[in-house]
Amino acid sequence: LDLDKENDSGGTALPGGTVGYTITVENSGSETSWRNVLVDTLPDYMTDTDPSPTVAAELDGNPLTPGTDFTASMTGNQLTVDFTAGSGGPISIPAGQTLVVTYTGTVSSQVGAGAVLTNSAVADYNSWSDSDGRSYTTPPATSSVTIHEASVAKGHDAAGGLSAIGEPFTYTVDVTVPAHTTIYNAI
Repeated sequence: LDLDKENDSGGTALPGGTVGYTITVENSGSETSWRNVLVDTLPDYMTDTDPSPTVAAELDGNPLTPGTDFTASMTGNQLTVDFTAGSGGPISIPAGQTLVVTYTGTVSSQVGAGAVLTNSAVADYNSWSDSDGRSYTTPPATSSVTIHEASVAKGHDAAGGLSAIGEPFTYTVDVTVPAHTTIYNAI
């Protein structure tokens, strides 16, 4: 299986805001993938405490039904999307098909400006429909967002940008902090 992960925020986020994630699992092999489970480890300052309403999935463009085709749960900072536990039976990924999972995470309002939040997902799967086959785990796929940073601008009131020796002038420093952002250890 080939795993890819992207976010919809353009790589930046605000404290208290949301970030949409898309995890794509492509079966580029020649055999069906069985007993598929996605595990996405969210970073500190990112939550999805009740993933059920925000997790959606589709197999080769066909929507899957939460509870019937898969379950989603949050334990600590790990989001687990299990395609073996739905009431409709396990969902396999036939060779050449793609499974797409989307969900929304919420950035903590306590995160500081400039923080980089990276989460990492893996897919666990089996080579047979029962547990007798060989188990595999994909290499991790990651996605990062950076919390908007403050900006600093400096100016002065000297005419034409120049001042003569001994002539007083005033510097102005403007610090712009994005809404809902906290700056820590500012000097």
